[in-house]
Amino acid sequence: MKKTLSLINESRFKQADIVFVADGQANLPPEFIEEFRRTKDKKKFECLSVLIGGETDFQTVQKLSDWVISADDFMTADEAFDI
Repeated sequence: MKKTLSLINESRFKQADIVFVADGQANLPPEFIEEFRRTKDKKKFECLSVLIGGETDFQTVQKLSDWVISADDFMTADEAFDI
């Protein structure tokens, strides 16, 4: 996520899209979440998160995302392709 944020900050483009696929173990410090949200507002990008597995930190990921999809495995995450 840090590298993604860095690439977006360095880009001259706005309105990028991020697809964040994770096992749901989002150990993100509050400082990073705040920086991500500030950059998201500034650069006008959207983030779709796909959480794979039963143990997911939905609330943390929701702070970063416009959409959050939970699935048991990647093959059942087909809802992500409907957005």
